[in-house]
Amino acid sequence: MRKLNFSSGPAVLADEVLRRAQEAIWDLDGSGIGILDHSHRGKEFGRVLEGAEAAVREVGRISDDDAVLFVTSQASLHFALVPQNFLAPGATADYCHTGIWSGKAIEQARRVGTVHVACSATHAAPLSSTQRRWSTRSARSSPSRRRRCCSRADRLVRA
Repeated sequence: MRKLNFSSGPAVLADEVLRRAQEAIWDLDGSGIGILDHSHRGKEFGRVLEGAEAAVREVGRISDDDAVLFVTSQASLHFALVPQNFLAPGATADYCHTGIWSGKAIEQARRVGTVHVACSATHAAPLSSTQRRWSTRSARSSPSRRRRCCSRADRLVRA
């Protein structure tokens, strides 16, 4: 019987997915070379990347107007990378503080620029939409986009 890992980080993969990955390690799509041996600039790996991007766009309903980035590292590093790359000088980033992980993201963003906590679940009950206060100097996002973000966070907190 296979042991399953349900902790944060790596997740349980279906047996079929593991078998397909194992096959690709030895021979990627009949190329005679495993995926780990192919150049990341080669056409074989290019097809893998194109397929992965298409799948992400389909599942996430991401239009061609938006870029899909495949970035390696640990999750916590992304808390720093996002403001370093997207928080313009003099701009303010709005965050919804929903718990320990958003707190870590806020801490990293403060190292780069100004952070405004627009809503917080640290109170006894999550803030209602009428209690949210958005920064007037938010970095490159529309009010509707910010509201959608926080609404999703509120739903997660209530669940």
